[in-house]
Amino acid sequence: MRIRCVIAALLYCAALFLAPGAHAQPYPEARYWYFGDRAGANFNPATPVSVNNGVMQAPAGCAVIGDAEGALLFFSNGRRVWNADREVLPNGFGLNGDSLATQSALFVHHPDTPDRYYLFTLDQTNGPNGLQYSIIDKTKEGGLGDVVEKNKPLRTGLCDKLSAVRHRDGRDVWVLAHGFGSNAFYAWRVTANGVSETPVETFIGASHDLAQGTGQLKCAPTGAFVATAGADLQGPF
Repeated sequence: MRIRCVIAALLYCAALFLAPGAHAQPYPEARYWYFGDRAGANFNPATPVSVNNGVMQAPAGCAVIGDAEGALLFFSNGRRVWNADREVLPNGFGLNGDSLATQSALFVHHPDTPDRYYLFTLDQTNGPNGLQYSIIDKTKEGGLGDVVEKNKPLRTGLCDKLSAVRHRDGRDVWVLAHGFGSNAFYAWRVTANGVSETPVETFIGASHDLAQGTGQLKCAPTGAFVATAGADLQGPF
């Protein structure tokens, strides 16, 4: 199997933690992980430890986010979202992501409201649900949070690749996805007023077909570059 990568100078922005299912430290918001078949890890101690109280099944993509002290807040496989007590939020089921997508979920902290979080969910490549988002209010349910808006659609016709990076203003956030059957990168700006309905479109690099659609999309720590990788199923294997 060959791997093809496309690197593009897409947006000039600074780095953002954003806590996908496996994310480098030292960001405290990303020190608690849940992933795979009820697996977990805690990077808060000086020596990281495994945790055995996982409840989530995530065969592919997932996302986790904590607070500024490293305490767990929420985690999701794109279909459900759990709170710090490892319970599904009261309105946290029936999300339109797909846990088989390589990047099925992504948390973004609201730029202007400390207790609000966006949960972006993504369907499998070219799936009918595409990219959607829900809003979590942490003040609900005694501080454990609840989904106050759910499954708000943004776009279909996408690969199962999802990432985000801080805007150069240091406050807003860009959420990035890649088009299916094209070389289009889409970037939605998240501001204090919400998520933009119309993305910024950048056409660069290789077109992504079904083989290229499965993979990951990652932003450089500087925010100056974005890379995407997918499988070339033409062989040799």
